[in-house]
Amino acid sequence: MQIRQSNKTLRQSIRQFKPKLTSSGLLLAFSGILLSTSTPSRAIELKDAIGLAMDSHPEIISKKSQAESAQQTSVGAAWQLGPSLSLSTGKDTYGNSTSTTRIQQPLFTGGRIWHGIKEAQAKRDSAEAEFSATEQNIIGKVADSYLECIRLQERRKTAESNLREHKRLHALIQRRTEAGISSQNDVVTADMRLQQALAEFEAIKSQESTALQTLARLINTEVRAILPLQHPKLTQKVPFKTLEEAIQTSLGFSPEMVAARFKYDAAQSRSAIERSALLPQVYLRHEKYNRQNPTGSYPESQTFIALEYQLGTGVSSAYAWSASINQSKSAEASIDSTEKELVNTLTKYWYQYNLGLTQMVYMEKQLEASQSVVDSFARQYTVGKKTWLDVLNAQKEMTQSMNVVIDTKMSLMQAQIHIGIMTGTLTKENLETLK
Repeated sequence: MQIRQSNKTLRQSIRQFKPKLTSSGLLLAFSGILLSTSTPSRAIELKDAIGLAMDSHPEIISKKSQAESAQQTSVGAAWQLGPSLSLSTGKDTYGNSTSTTRIQQPLFTGGRIWHGIKEAQAKRDSAEAEFSATEQNIIGKVADSYLECIRLQERRKTAESNLREHKRLHALIQRRTEAGISSQNDVVTADMRLQQALAEFEAIKSQESTALQTLARLINTEVRAILPLQHPKLTQKVPFKTLEEAIQTSLGFSPEMVAARFKYDAAQSRSAIERSALLPQVYLRHEKYNRQNPTGSYPESQTFIALEYQLGTGVSSAYAWSASINQSKSAEASIDSTEKELVNTLTKYWYQYNLGLTQMVYMEKQLEASQSVVDSFARQYTVGKKTWLDVLNAQKEMTQSMNVVIDTKMSLMQAQIHIGIMTGTLTKENLETLK
């Protein structure tokens, strides 16, 4: 009678640990570990975390300031087309005070002014594109950190449930051993697996704390204010049928590509500016000369066309032009380099996404099978067809299957988000899709 009661208790204990971890279950909201119970926390979704990073991350603030500075420089460059005014004072050889007022309008500068304006405009557009690229980069970083927090939260829950079940099994096998039903070796095996489950639980807790602190630094918010985390629900799938379609869309949208092209334009303009230093410059100039002495003031004025030609220090202008040509070639090569890097990154996420879709089907079936194996081995153990080690191994494999499903789901979501970012289908303006 005692043996039947123990066997029944064993089966009930193992059946209690049958987690319902399916794709719909993973899409439910996750509750986090509250690091401080004295201060209530509000749930922050992924779009909220990204919004906080957009407002406070130093990289974004820096790039925004650079873009504004480039805009002001571009406006200032256009004023070079207008006349300039200068005033100088001094004394002549007789000690009389003199002053010269000059107004000059450039007529020909070898393209220096025009290409200077084009260079400033290209740098402005490049800075704006780099600002957009930085926003994309921060969105990706926050998404990765956020999903890592969710992954570790769910794995901690799995480890916690696994630890609780091992405690039940350990207590059960102890009672069976004390009753003379099972051997002491089964207790030793159960104790070893219990310690292993405890170590895994503590390791996951530590990793989760680190991930939460990383996310907190990204969004510049205290940890207690960002918990519990909410699981993102992506309402749209990848809107591309082929990888080539996604690549073409990404190349047309990518702010990195836009920035690289404008940097090339700026380098071309710089080369033209350096070349203009080798050419003469023509100005329409009006000068008013005023000389004062004890007997009175004697103003003079004249209007004329001035021709200026400066070679610089030796042949430095020629070398500066040659250097600017090489910089232009470097900027052109950077466009190809940026394109290749973009294609490689998008290809990686594309195959990661499609692999995740395929794996999820098999992983969920494997999880269901491992849950059935745990029940089956528990029943067979009671009739002597399976050993206690078989039961513990089945429990371990089921926990591993749960973790694989979690990791696969997070990998799938990560790829989906990054594809959306890189193709422009997911931006800060449409973050409402991440609810």
